[in-house]
Amino acid sequence: MKQELEEKLGLREAGLRKELIEKERTWERTRKELQEQLSTLSIESVREREDRESRIAEITGGIPGPGGRFNRSSRSWETWKTNARA
Repeated sequence: MKQELEEKLGLREAGLRKELIEKERTWERTRKELQEQLSTLSIESVREREDRESRIAEITGGIPGPGGRFNRSSRSWETWKTNARA
């Protein structure tokens, strides 16, 4: 009886180990896919930001201040303001 129980438990353990291995493989594939998607989205996000910044520079005459904004106290702002009046 003890031997039968050990055999049943051994088979159950083997089955659970196999299931765990399969789930780990599935998780690893999913993790890689998600990492690739994140990488793709990050690259696209950077490109979109660069395109927006380029477009803003075109519209504003290419004279952004710190942080992409005009600094009213800067020479760039004064130059832009003077050119905008002309």
